[in-house]
Amino acid sequence: MGAFTVGVINLYRTTPGALDVRMIALARSLTDQVAGAAVKAAICSAEADDDPADAGTATMRREVHQATRMILVQLELSTTEAFSLLRGHGFASSRTTENIATDVVARRLDLRCLPD
Repeated sequence: MGAFTVGVINLYRTTPGALDVRMIALARSLTDQVAGAAVKAAICSAEADDDPADAGTATMRREVHQATRMILVQLELSTTEAFSLLRGHGFASSRTTENIATDVVARRLDLRCLPD
């Protein structure tokens, strides 16, 4: 089985500059500690999504994330801003975030074309 990305961990410093060897080792150690829990949570979530009552949940969640990424690239926004725009458009048009995300991913809706 090949390597795959489950998520991203962002680390920030209080002062500018490169990380020294000790800081890089600490960052890797923290990442290793968090990665196991994140993978376990992802597996449990995927197993829970097998419930017929939640059949569309995993797909919808993927579409919301994908639409958020598409919007952040198109409009050069942060993830938070892109997701807020996605949710806001859903609210303003009386539609769910998932419905808007589906249209964005299918390229039926381009939020770059919305009036200011």
